[in-house]
Parts: sequence; C-alpha cells; structure tokens
Amino acid sequence: MVLFLDGLDEMPDALRPLALQRVRQECAGLRVVLSSRPAEFRQAVDAEELPYTAVIGLEPVDRDVAAEYLVAGQNTARRDRWQQVADHLKTRSDSVVARALNTPLTLSLARAAYRRSDPVELLAPRFTTEQQLRAHLLDEV
Repeated sequence: MVLFLDGLDEMPDALRPLALQRVRQECAGLRVVLSSRPAEFRQAVDAEELPYTAVIGLEPVDRDVAAEYLVAGQNTARRDRWQQVADHLKTRSDSVVARALNTPLTLSLARAAYRRSDPVELLAPRFTTEQQLRAHLLDEV
C-alpha cells in the first residue's frame, strides 16, 4: 500500500514539522509519497523530519522529445501545423514557447488546448513570458 500526499509546500512553515511528525506516526509501515516544491522538501529532509527519504526531482523534458510528442499521432493537416511548433522548439531553445513547453504537464496542456485550433498560435509574439503562456494554456483547457 502506498499513500500519496500533495501540498507539503503549501502549508505554513510552522505547521510543516507537525504534519510530518503525524505522517511518520500514522503511516508507520506504509510507503508514503509526498509531492512538494524542492525548497520546502529539502528543508524537511535537512531537518531530519523525513528519515529514509529518497528524493526524485523532475527534470525539463528534452526539446527533441517534446517536439516529437507534439507531432506524434497528428493527422496530415494538423501534423504540418504542429511541425512548425516542433521545429521552433528545436531551433529556438531560448524562446518563451520552448521554455514553457518543457514539462509533461505543459506539453499535454498544449495538445489539449489546440486539439481543434491552430497550434501555431503558440508562437505568437503576444506571449512574452512562460507564465503568461502557461496561464493561456490553462485558460484554453
């Protein structure tokens, strides 16, 4: 049995040690997976509030892999439009779209958001920050 808990990083700093103490007490013998932003998790590990801890960090998705994912399974007409986005990812690693579409979440949001509309819109100059593009994808989905 495995218990998955999310939001360690969202609780107040003062409550985090108490919550982790309860997790250790109540979940003895269980495997526990906690998801958190790195800084808050590292703080808990460094304070020895999480003994026997393995840390798994998510890394950005390789842009060639991201490009391949966006094009995969598209029909001919859609494939050409997604290929423009994919080529941009491969050649413009410093662009807003390349920096935003570097996680499994944002890649899947992009595919979902542009399932029926033109994905080349992702390359529009109106997106000036990754946060703005991510917010747009969330709004579209």
